Amino acid sequence: MNQSESQSAATPRLPPELVSSVLQELDYDLVSLSSFSFASKSSRDLTLPFLFHHLCLPDGKIFQRGFRLLVFDAPHIRPYVREVLIGRSITAPGSQFDAQLQLEIDQKRLERFFLVLHGLKVLHCCLDSHLTIPLASVKSTLTILYIRGNFPPTSKLLRLLQSVAGTLRHLTLRDMCHHRNAVSVDLPSTGSMFALERLSLYQCRNLPFSPTTIQMPNLKTLSQDDCDDSIFVCVPPSLETLLIQGVSICSNHSLPEDKLLCVQNVVIWCYPVKTLVRRMASKLCIPSKIKQLEIILLLDDDIVGSDGLGNLASMRDDGFEDYILSLHQIGSLERLIVTSELDTEGVRSEFPTLSSLGILGVHSGTSSLLSPPCRRIAKTSDGSWGWTSE
Repeated sequence: MNQSESQSAATPRLPPELVSSVLQELDYDLVSLSSFSFASKSSRDLTLPFLFHHLCLPDGKIFQRGFRLLVFDAPHIRPYVREVLIGRSITAPGSQFDAQLQLEIDQKRLERFFLVLHGLKVLHCCLDSHLTIPLASVKSTLTILYIRGNFPPTSKLLRLLQSVAGTLRHLTLRDMCHHRNAVSVDLPSTGSMFALERLSLYQCRNLPFSPTTIQMPNLKTLSQDDCDDSIFVCVPPSLETLLIQGVSICSNHSLPEDKLLCVQNVVIWCYPVKTLVRRMASKLCIPSKIKQLEIILLLDDDIVGSDGLGNLASMRDDGFEDYILSLHQIGSLERLIVTSELDTEGVRSEFPTLSSLGILGVHSGTSSLLSPPCRRIAKTSDGSWGWTSE
């Protein structure tokens, strides 16, 4: 036995299953994963599924590198790619083509890129609206989709959703404002998105959603931030949790005027003035019963103010505690949860009656307790890229 063989025999080897469990804990830490992959051939083979599980391609330069890697240089890593983040542009830096030709080049490159991603599960896309996301090739695998940006014409968005209707569980749309006259009966029908459980909308207006264009029969969670009420015509009875974010929830257009929603949990992100909670209760508590109402206090001078506990005291003096108690007594509300970075005991002391009766729950943090977000952070040598996939 030579020296290398004796050293190998003397060195204990961990079972691959145990090593994979350790690597699972390093998920999204690309720096540590990359370092481990250089230790040996076996460590490289074990690391590949984690190292290329997600690709962050935030600009044209990095996208070109990822494109060459998957399409030409290393086709063996394609099966490992499950999540992709694409920024607003995929154009190579310094391109000299005219705008129309560059658009055609980018579109063909994008189609070829998606064509090799047979196992893609998560897509976070901020592409320029003139490019079409070619999801037809991955329609049987995609489960989480985040799209940011306008989609002219409106039919493009519906056809995109149609291609993933069978498997998509979480959908997030951001910064989409369509013209009101674009919503017509001539639009293509997406059909029933039976798998969709969570829908998140941020700064969206006049979405082309109606019972004739899209159905979401199993939707469980709806999150809205600075949106109109156009989506509510599609909200099914199965909805369990409604999240309303931003100061725009005080607007008359953030909740439907002619439809009562039957939801179990309501989450409000903003300074919870008494009139706001009254309006929410009149829309959501009757004839249904809210099990839990969560109020998230953001410690921001423009929202809560620098004196968070002082604002809670002001709410109490304004009758907020008595109002919540009255809702509980008539059976319209079971429990109030206050989520904030304030001192837990300090929050309880501002609502002593609710606390003593066991109606008040206090959660420390800035994320919802009833519907926590899925925050994904990928650490690279150039820094950390983060995105949220609802």
